[in-house]
Amino acid sequence: MNTARRFLDKTMKVDWFFIILVLALMCCGVTLVYSATYNPEEVFYQSYWFRQIIYFIVGFFIAAALSFIRIDYLKRLAMPLYFLSLLGLIVVLFGGGDVIKGAGRWIDLGLFKIQPSEFAKLAYLLAFSYWLSRHPVSFFRLKSFFVPAVLFIIPFILVLQQPDLSTALVFTAITLVGFYWAGLTLVDMFLLLSPLFSVLLSHSQFVFSQIFWGGLICLVALALFYRKLPKALTSFFFLINIFAGYASSMAWNMLKPHQQKRVETFLDPMNDPLGDGYQVLQSMTAIGSGGLTGKGFGEGSQTNLSFLPEEHTDFIFSVLGE
Repeated sequence: MNTARRFLDKTMKVDWFFIILVLALMCCGVTLVYSATYNPEEVFYQSYWFRQIIYFIVGFFIAAALSFIRIDYLKRLAMPLYFLSLLGLIVVLFGGGDVIKGAGRWIDLGLFKIQPSEFAKLAYLLAFSYWLSRHPVSFFRLKSFFVPAVLFIIPFILVLQQPDLSTALVFTAITLVGFYWAGLTLVDMFLLLSPLFSVLLSHSQFVFSQIFWGGLICLVALALFYRKLPKALTSFFFLINIFAGYASSMAWNMLKPHQQKRVETFLDPMNDPLGDGYQVLQSMTAIGSGGLTGKGFGEGSQTNLSFLPEEHTDFIFSVLGE
Protein backbone atom coordinates (compact mmCIF):
# COMPACT_ATOMS: atom_id res chain seq x y z
CA MET A 1 0.00 0.00 0.00
CA ASN A 2 2.79 2.41 0.89
CA THR A 3 4.56 1.66 -2.38
CA ALA A 4 1.39 2.32 -4.38
CA ARG A 5 0.83 5.56 -2.49
CA ARG A 6 4.38 6.76 -3.14
CA PHE A 7 3.96 5.91 -6.82
CA LEU A 8 0.71 7.91 -6.95
CA ASP A 9 2.28 10.88 -5.13
CA LYS A 10 5.27 10.82 -7.49
CA THR A 11 2.95 10.69 -10.53
CA MET A 12 0.95 13.66 -9.29
CA LYS A 13 4.15 15.71 -8.93
CA VAL A 14 5.37 15.06 -12.48
CA ASP A 15 5.98 18.21 -14.55
CA TRP A 16 3.86 17.14 -17.50
CA PHE A 17 4.65 20.29 -19.46
CA PHE A 18 8.33 19.39 -19.26
CA ILE A 19 7.57 15.81 -20.36
CA ILE A 20 5.61 17.10 -23.36
CA LEU A 21 8.53 19.34 -24.37
CA VAL A 22 10.94 16.40 -24.16
CA LEU A 23 8.65 14.25 -26.31
CA ALA A 24 8.29 17.07 -28.84
CA LEU A 25 12.06 17.48 -29.09
CA MET A 26 12.45 13.73 -29.42
CA CYS A 27 9.96 13.60 -32.30
CA CYS A 28 11.75 16.49 -33.98
CA GLY A 29 15.13 14.78 -33.52
CA VAL A 30 13.97 11.43 -34.92
CA THR A 31 12.37 13.19 -37.88
CA LEU A 32 15.60 15.04 -38.69
CA VAL A 33 17.74 11.92 -38.32
CA TYR A 34 15.32 10.07 -40.62
CA SER A 35 15.56 12.89 -43.17
CA ALA A 36 19.36 12.93 -42.98
CA THR A 37 20.00 9.18 -43.18
CA TYR A 38 17.04 7.58 -44.97
CA ASN A 39 18.09 4.76 -47.27
CA PRO A 40 15.32 2.71 -48.99
CA GLU A 41 17.68 -0.28 -49.25
CA GLU A 42 18.40 -0.35 -45.52
CA VAL A 43 16.49 -2.57 -43.06
CA PHE A 44 14.61 -0.25 -40.70
CA TYR A 45 15.93 -1.80 -37.47
CA GLN A 46 19.50 -1.12 -38.61
CA SER A 47 18.83 2.56 -39.32
CA TYR A 48 19.99 5.48 -37.22
CA TRP A 49 16.49 6.83 -36.68
CA PHE A 50 15.24 3.51 -35.29
CA ARG A 51 18.25 3.29 -32.97
CA GLN A 52 17.41 6.78 -31.77
CA ILE A 53 13.92 5.64 -30.81
CA ILE A 54 15.29 2.60 -28.95
CA TYR A 55 17.82 4.75 -27.09
CA PHE A 56 15.06 7.17 -26.09
CA ILE A 57 12.78 4.41 -24.81
CA VAL A 58 15.58 2.87 -22.75
CA GLY A 59 16.64 6.29 -21.46
CA PHE A 60 13.04 7.21 -20.60
CA PHE A 61 12.59 4.15 -18.39
CA ILE A 62 15.97 4.71 -16.73
CA ALA A 63 15.02 8.35 -16.03
CA ALA A 64 11.65 7.25 -14.64
CA ALA A 65 13.34 4.74 -12.33
CA LEU A 66 15.89 7.33 -11.17
CA SER A 67 13.09 9.76 -10.29
CA PHE A 68 12.01 7.35 -7.53
CA ILE A 69 15.44 7.44 -5.87
CA ARG A 70 15.41 9.64 -2.79
CA ILE A 71 17.78 12.59 -2.82
CA ASP A 72 19.45 11.22 0.34
CA TYR A 73 20.57 8.14 -1.59
CA LEU A 74 22.01 10.29 -4.36
CA LYS A 75 23.98 12.25 -1.78
CA ARG A 76 25.42 9.02 -0.40
CA LEU A 77 26.31 7.80 -3.88
CA ALA A 78 27.80 11.10 -5.07
CA MET A 79 31.41 10.56 -3.98
CA PRO A 80 31.59 6.79 -4.71
CA LEU A 81 30.25 7.41 -8.23
CA TYR A 82 32.75 10.23 -8.69
CA PHE A 83 35.73 8.01 -7.83
CA LEU A 84 34.30 5.17 -9.94
CA SER A 85 34.05 7.52 -12.92
CA LEU A 86 37.69 8.56 -12.39
CA LEU A 87 38.64 4.90 -12.59
CA GLY A 88 36.99 4.67 -16.02
CA LEU A 89 38.87 7.76 -17.20
CA ILE A 90 42.16 6.32 -15.93
CA VAL A 91 41.53 3.05 -17.80
CA VAL A 92 41.08 5.02 -21.02
CA LEU A 93 44.14 7.18 -20.29
CA PHE A 94 46.44 4.16 -19.97
CA GLY A 95 45.39 2.56 -23.22
CA GLY A 96 42.33 0.61 -22.12
CA GLY A 97 40.05 2.32 -24.62
CA ASP A 98 39.52 2.06 -28.36
CA VAL A 99 40.97 4.85 -30.50
CA ILE A 100 38.43 6.28 -32.93
CA LYS A 101 39.25 9.25 -35.19
CA GLY A 102 42.42 9.98 -33.23
CA ALA A 103 40.87 9.96 -29.76
CA GLY A 104 40.84 7.13 -27.22
CA ARG A 105 37.54 7.75 -25.44
CA TRP A 106 35.66 4.45 -25.65
CA ILE A 107 35.79 1.13 -23.78
CA ASP A 108 34.64 -1.87 -25.82
CA LEU A 109 32.37 -4.19 -23.81
CA GLY A 110 31.66 -6.51 -26.73
CA LEU A 111 27.99 -5.84 -27.43
CA PHE A 112 28.46 -2.09 -27.20
CA LYS A 113 30.99 0.60 -26.39
CA ILE A 114 30.81 3.07 -23.51
CA GLN A 115 32.40 6.48 -23.20
CA PRO A 116 33.56 6.95 -19.56
CA SER A 117 33.66 10.72 -19.90
CA GLU A 118 29.87 10.77 -20.41
CA PHE A 119 29.34 8.99 -17.07
CA ALA A 120 31.98 11.23 -15.51
CA LYS A 121 29.91 14.30 -16.38
CA LEU A 122 26.98 13.04 -14.30
CA ALA A 123 29.16 11.74 -11.48
CA TYR A 124 31.05 15.05 -11.30
CA LEU A 125 27.79 17.00 -11.31
CA LEU A 126 26.50 14.96 -8.35
CA ALA A 127 29.73 15.15 -6.34
CA PHE A 128 30.37 18.81 -7.07
CA SER A 129 26.79 19.81 -6.25
CA TYR A 130 26.81 17.72 -3.08
CA TRP A 131 29.98 19.39 -1.81
CA LEU A 132 28.87 22.94 -2.68
CA SER A 133 25.46 22.41 -1.05
CA ARG A 134 27.30 21.94 2.25
CA HIS A 135 30.24 24.30 1.69
CA PRO A 136 29.46 27.66 -0.03
CA VAL A 137 32.35 29.43 -1.74
CA SER A 138 33.50 33.02 -1.41
CA PHE A 139 36.49 35.10 -2.48
CA PHE A 140 36.68 36.25 1.13
CA ARG A 141 37.34 32.61 2.16
CA LEU A 142 39.84 31.28 -0.36
CA LYS A 143 40.09 27.93 1.45
CA SER A 144 36.50 27.25 0.33
CA PHE A 145 37.81 26.77 -3.25
CA PHE A 146 40.37 24.08 -2.44
CA VAL A 147 38.19 20.94 -2.49
CA PRO A 148 35.98 22.10 -5.43
CA ALA A 149 39.15 22.88 -7.39
CA VAL A 150 40.54 19.38 -6.74
CA LEU A 151 37.21 17.78 -7.68
CA PHE A 152 37.28 19.71 -10.96
CA ILE A 153 40.90 19.54 -12.03
CA ILE A 154 41.33 15.73 -11.87
CA PRO A 155 38.56 14.74 -14.37
CA PHE A 156 39.29 17.86 -16.43
CA ILE A 157 42.92 16.84 -17.00
CA LEU A 158 42.05 13.17 -17.57
CA VAL A 159 39.47 14.07 -20.24
CA LEU A 160 41.79 16.64 -21.81
CA GLN A 161 44.44 13.94 -22.26
CA GLN A 162 42.14 11.71 -24.36
CA PRO A 163 42.08 14.33 -26.08
CA ASP A 164 38.51 15.65 -25.79
CA LEU A 165 38.50 19.42 -25.46
CA SER A 166 34.73 19.83 -25.91
CA THR A 167 33.90 17.44 -23.03
CA ALA A 168 36.56 19.06 -20.84
CA LEU A 169 34.81 22.38 -21.42
CA VAL A 170 31.55 20.79 -20.22
CA PHE A 171 33.24 20.17 -16.86
CA THR A 172 34.26 23.83 -16.86
CA ALA A 173 30.68 24.94 -17.52
CA ILE A 174 29.34 22.74 -14.69
CA THR A 175 31.95 24.23 -12.35
CA LEU A 176 31.11 27.82 -13.22
CA VAL A 177 27.36 27.30 -12.79
CA GLY A 178 28.00 25.52 -9.48
CA PHE A 179 30.17 28.38 -8.21
CA TYR A 180 27.45 30.89 -9.07
CA TRP A 181 24.73 29.02 -7.15
CA ALA A 182 27.16 28.37 -4.28
CA GLY A 183 27.68 32.04 -3.52
CA LEU A 184 29.66 33.88 -6.21
CA THR A 185 28.13 37.01 -7.74
CA LEU A 186 28.13 37.86 -11.45
CA VAL A 187 31.01 40.28 -10.79
CA ASP A 188 32.92 37.47 -9.08
CA MET A 189 32.27 35.23 -12.08
CA PHE A 190 33.62 37.92 -14.39
CA LEU A 191 36.80 38.22 -12.31
CA LEU A 192 37.18 34.44 -12.27
CA LEU A 193 36.99 34.27 -16.07
CA SER A 194 38.91 37.48 -16.76
CA PRO A 195 42.35 35.80 -17.23
CA LEU A 196 40.86 33.65 -19.98
CA PHE A 197 39.35 36.75 -21.59
CA SER A 198 42.77 38.41 -21.42
CA VAL A 199 44.38 35.49 -23.25
CA LEU A 200 41.73 35.54 -25.98
CA LEU A 201 41.42 39.29 -26.50
CA SER A 202 45.15 40.03 -26.48
CA HIS A 203 45.99 37.40 -29.08
CA SER A 204 46.99 38.67 -32.50
CA GLN A 205 44.32 36.50 -34.18
CA PHE A 206 41.78 39.17 -33.20
CA VAL A 207 41.60 42.51 -34.98
CA PHE A 208 42.22 45.49 -32.65
CA SER A 209 43.29 42.98 -29.99
CA GLN A 210 45.26 45.48 -27.90
CA ILE A 211 42.32 47.90 -27.76
CA PHE A 212 39.93 45.17 -26.62
CA TRP A 213 42.40 43.91 -24.05
CA GLY A 214 42.93 47.43 -22.70
CA GLY A 215 39.16 47.81 -22.31
CA LEU A 216 39.03 44.49 -20.47
CA ILE A 217 41.74 45.60 -18.02
CA CYS A 218 39.68 48.74 -17.27
CA LEU A 219 36.60 46.59 -16.58
CA VAL A 220 38.64 44.34 -14.30
CA ALA A 221 39.86 47.39 -12.36
CA LEU A 222 36.27 48.64 -11.96
CA ALA A 223 35.10 45.20 -10.82
CA LEU A 224 37.88 44.97 -8.25
CA PHE A 225 37.06 48.44 -6.95
CA TYR A 226 33.38 47.50 -6.68
CA ARG A 227 33.94 44.19 -4.85
CA LYS A 228 36.54 45.56 -2.39
CA LEU A 229 38.30 42.22 -2.10
CA PRO A 230 41.35 41.75 0.16
CA LYS A 231 44.38 43.61 -1.14
CA ALA A 232 46.35 40.44 -1.88
CA LEU A 233 43.51 38.98 -3.96
CA THR A 234 42.91 42.31 -5.71
CA SER A 235 46.58 42.47 -6.69
CA PHE A 236 46.48 38.84 -7.83
CA PHE A 237 43.53 39.35 -10.20
CA PHE A 238 45.04 42.49 -11.66
CA LEU A 239 48.51 41.01 -12.16
CA ILE A 240 47.24 37.67 -13.51
CA ASN A 241 45.30 39.53 -16.21
CA ILE A 242 48.40 41.50 -17.17
CA PHE A 243 50.45 38.31 -17.26
CA ALA A 244 47.75 36.41 -19.20
CA GLY A 245 47.64 39.13 -21.83
CA TYR A 246 51.37 39.05 -22.44
CA ALA A 247 51.50 35.25 -22.18
CA SER A 248 48.76 34.67 -24.76
CA SER A 249 51.29 33.59 -27.38
CA MET A 250 52.74 31.06 -24.95
CA ALA A 251 49.25 29.75 -24.16
CA TRP A 252 48.54 29.49 -27.89
CA ASN A 253 51.69 27.42 -28.41
CA MET A 254 50.63 25.07 -25.60
CA LEU A 255 47.54 24.07 -27.56
CA LYS A 256 47.78 21.01 -29.76
CA PRO A 257 47.76 21.58 -33.53
CA HIS A 258 44.17 20.33 -33.95
CA GLN A 259 43.03 22.67 -31.16
CA GLN A 260 44.75 25.64 -32.81
CA LYS A 261 43.09 24.67 -36.07
CA ARG A 262 39.69 24.74 -34.38
CA VAL A 263 40.23 28.29 -33.18
CA GLU A 264 41.55 29.47 -36.54
CA THR A 265 38.69 27.76 -38.35
CA PHE A 266 36.18 29.34 -35.98
CA LEU A 267 37.61 32.79 -36.75
CA ASP A 268 37.88 32.24 -40.51
CA PRO A 269 36.79 28.92 -42.11
CA MET A 270 38.10 30.11 -45.48
CA ASN A 271 41.67 29.71 -44.22
CA ASP A 272 41.36 26.02 -45.04
CA PRO A 273 38.18 25.50 -47.09
CA LEU A 274 39.04 21.93 -48.16
CA GLY A 275 40.49 20.88 -44.79
CA ASP A 276 39.46 21.97 -41.31
CA GLY A 277 37.12 24.65 -42.63
CA TYR A 278 35.24 22.23 -44.89
CA GLN A 279 32.64 21.14 -42.35
CA VAL A 280 31.77 24.69 -41.28
CA LEU A 281 31.49 25.93 -44.86
CA GLN A 282 29.30 22.99 -45.91
CA SER A 283 27.10 23.60 -42.88
CA MET A 284 26.68 27.27 -43.81
CA THR A 285 25.98 26.29 -47.42
CA ALA A 286 23.27 23.86 -46.31
CA ILE A 287 21.54 26.43 -44.11
CA GLY A 288 21.83 29.09 -46.81
CA SER A 289 20.51 26.82 -49.56
CA GLY A 290 17.35 26.19 -47.53
CA GLY A 291 16.49 29.88 -47.47
CA LEU A 292 13.68 31.07 -45.21
CA THR A 293 11.23 28.26 -45.99
CA GLY A 294 13.56 25.29 -46.59
CA LYS A 295 13.64 22.85 -49.48
CA GLY A 296 11.14 20.46 -47.97
CA PHE A 297 11.32 17.31 -45.86
CA GLY A 298 14.04 14.97 -47.14
CA GLU A 299 14.88 17.26 -50.07
CA GLY A 300 18.14 18.83 -48.82
CA SER A 301 20.76 18.55 -51.55
CA GLN A 302 23.76 19.11 -49.26
CA THR A 303 22.49 16.34 -47.00
CA ASN A 304 21.33 13.85 -49.64
CA LEU A 305 24.47 14.21 -51.76
CA SER A 306 26.68 13.67 -48.67
CA PHE A 307 28.38 17.06 -48.87
CA LEU A 308 27.40 17.67 -45.24
CA PRO A 309 29.65 15.59 -42.93
CA GLU A 310 28.26 13.84 -39.83
CA GLU A 311 24.82 15.09 -40.81
CA HIS A 312 22.92 12.92 -38.31
CA THR A 313 24.99 14.02 -35.28
CA ASP A 314 27.23 17.11 -35.21
CA PHE A 315 25.46 18.93 -38.06
CA ILE A 316 21.84 17.99 -37.47
CA PHE A 317 20.93 21.69 -37.14
CA SER A 318 22.13 22.20 -40.69
CA VAL A 319 19.72 19.46 -41.81
CA LEU A 320 16.92 21.40 -40.13
CA GLY A 321 18.04 24.66 -41.76
CA GLU A 322 18.14 23.12 -45.23
